[in-house]
Amino acid sequence: GNFAVRVSSEESDEMHRCLRLSFLHIFLCLVTVVCGFGTGPPIDSFPAPGPISVGEETLTRNELVCQQLYTGHFGDQFSEVGQYPISQQGNGGYLIKSELVDKDADGSYVEGTTYNLTLIGLDSYKGFLIQARDQETGYVIGDFTVEDSDKAQVLRCPGNSNGTVSHKNPSQVTVQNFTWTVPVGSGGSGKVSFMYTVVKSKNLYWVGLNAHENKELYFNDENLCPPYYDAADTTYRLNATSPRMCTGVQCDYYIAIRTNPMNENYLDFLLEGNATGWLAIGFSDTANMVAADVIGCVINPHNYTVAVVDSYNLADSHDNEPDKDNNVCPHSTSYVDGRITCRFSRLIVTEDESRDFPLNVPYYLLYGQGEEMSEDGRELTYHSGFIPPVSPKKTNPAASNGTVGVNRLRQSLTRTHGVFMIMAWPMLAFTAIFFAAWMKPALPNGQWFQAHRFFMIASVFVGVVGFILIFVANKDNEIPGLVSFQNKPSSVVHFLFGIILMALHLINPILAVLRCGPKSPNRWKFNLVHGAIIGITAQVLATINAGIGIAIFAQKYNNFEHFDVFWVYLFFVIFLLFFTLGLYALFSFIAHRSKSAKDQIKLPPSLVKPLFKQRALKQRSSLEGPSSSVREPSMGEPSGFENLEEVKDDKYRRPTSKDAHLRWLALFIYLLVMLPLMLAIIGLIVA
Repeated sequence: GNFAVRVSSEESDEMHRCLRLSFLHIFLCLVTVVCGFGTGPPIDSFPAPGPISVGEETLTRNELVCQQLYTGHFGDQFSEVGQYPISQQGNGGYLIKSELVDKDADGSYVEGTTYNLTLIGLDSYKGFLIQARDQETGYVIGDFTVEDSDKAQVLRCPGNSNGTVSHKNPSQVTVQNFTWTVPVGSGGSGKVSFMYTVVKSKNLYWVGLNAHENKELYFNDENLCPPYYDAADTTYRLNATSPRMCTGVQCDYYIAIRTNPMNENYLDFLLEGNATGWLAIGFSDTANMVAADVIGCVINPHNYTVAVVDSYNLADSHDNEPDKDNNVCPHSTSYVDGRITCRFSRLIVTEDESRDFPLNVPYYLLYGQGEEMSEDGRELTYHSGFIPPVSPKKTNPAASNGTVGVNRLRQSLTRTHGVFMIMAWPMLAFTAIFFAAWMKPALPNGQWFQAHRFFMIASVFVGVVGFILIFVANKDNEIPGLVSFQNKPSSVVHFLFGIILMALHLINPILAVLRCGPKSPNRWKFNLVHGAIIGITAQVLATINAGIGIAIFAQKYNNFEHFDVFWVYLFFVIFLLFFTLGLYALFSFIAHRSKSAKDQIKLPPSLVKPLFKQRALKQRSSLEGPSSSVREPSMGEPSGFENLEEVKDDKYRRPTSKDAHLRWLALFIYLLVMLPLMLAIIGLIVA
């Protein structure tokens, strides 16, 4: 019995606890119904709990919503009769944007015309109510439609069923879009006022605002910075990411652009990415950082704050200078865990058009990143080998939508073009020329020709591929594949020299195939055109053009201050010049000192060989007399005065020259210097 009594007592205590919890749940639900109204103001959806006394007047629930713009979030705190519930002063940064409200608009409408409305805020809000009223009569007019039926709804107020719109759920938003129309047959035209209430929380709200009385100066004043509302909102119409389609911290960088919703004269920017010095966005006519308009977010090394810097790159270099006429409005910046985030606005068109490009025309978009901080935290240091991604085509920042790709393929193809051209000319073609110019006496039985032919064919093949690659890389230019003559002079010269060189590169092998035989009286013409005119011209032009290309590459992609790749190539050119002059002097001296007429003909360099040949013939004529004659060689026998391309009969094979060891040494020195330098250049281009 005692055990049974104890059980009943415990059950009684448990029952009391359950009853107390039940009453608490009921009370909370009642509070939610009276004060929360997460699904919108209480019209039709909620039964009216009865009239509410306000001073000496008694108002129904519908009158509170449709006349007083009461959303149900304010409890029962009211001011005097006919006044709105007590709310915050001002507008809280919540405004209605529409052509009926903006700038100098007075609310004049034409029946049958659909107008767009947007309720925007500097911060998010969870409840709202908007009502269209005739300015003369105060009657609710027109019909609303909502863009997102999950977040907003049209309310049915007495006398007009569609002239009021409100929230549908308490989700936090910063933007709501609607359309409003006065049906045809409603009386022609008139003037409308948009009355609205915004609720941020139960105790923070703004009631009965008039959109025409809450137009801020930044709606029509270009000299005042506009607000930058909730940057986490997905209202950016133009963006670029790397990797493509990444989100959040997964992105190496993220760029977003939109028109400022409170002032259409400004663009809003969001830059975010991994960097320890600065991030920047640039606008360029030529897909080049030179002469670009640049806005950067720069870390201060003393306190690690981030400043937004309006700047520009000089036209003749990559040097960056701050713009004294700062037309950028910074909003928020941060540097956390090696990641920079900054938000700012900029006038679309400024008075400083020489430094600030008008952003309502297409440009290539550039993304820059620097790893070094400047001393004053206001300068963009050079990007130290980082290749700025470039949009594949021009984009209008003020009008374009969607995702802007990054033309990494263009960068890769440009690099590959440079590598192939270094291989085609300094490595392969120059080696082929070396065999033809210096190795004939050391390889007198045609081996020099086989080596010359092998390296030249390889050079043509690699050169053609490199030539095609650069046209593919520039396929998105205004004239696909071609360089605009409005570009920098160096780019135009490089392009024109490249066309000429490719023509010479193809013509010379064709001439070689069509050449006449070694004994032909016209052979000297082929030698002159093939070797002296086209060969030497192509070698000189290739040397110059490769240098121009490397300089352009260094300016675009490498460190402009150190210019590493260009100095390596310049060293090679200086070596090649003095090495060639040294070989001319050496082998001309050996031929001059030789007592053999044959050596005086076959040993000198090609350019001076006619002089030595004429001298040798005169000496032979004076020694042998006028009646002497030189025996003509038999069929297949090599001439004493010719360097044959190939000798197939062993009995006619000629011995190597007495200076052959010097020629092999010269080839070894040339390859020993050329190969490491060219590989170093290729490494710098690829790195």
